[in-house]
Amino acid sequence: TELISSRPEWKTRYGTLLGDLKNLYRDREPYLRALVYYSEFLRVNTQILPLADRFERL
Repeated sequence: TELISSRPEWKTRYGTLLGDLKNLYRDREPYLRALVYYSEFLRVNTQILPLADRFERL
């Protein structure tokens, strides 16, 4: 941030970049969490289906 602040043209262009990125990550968090839950759900359930098939054969 010091390098950006030391050059006026960079400060104009990139001065809010870190804050903007922080806000974007904060805004994406609920969607990323949902994606993780969805991925885990699919991974676990694809392992459960063959197991359920084995129990059905008994």
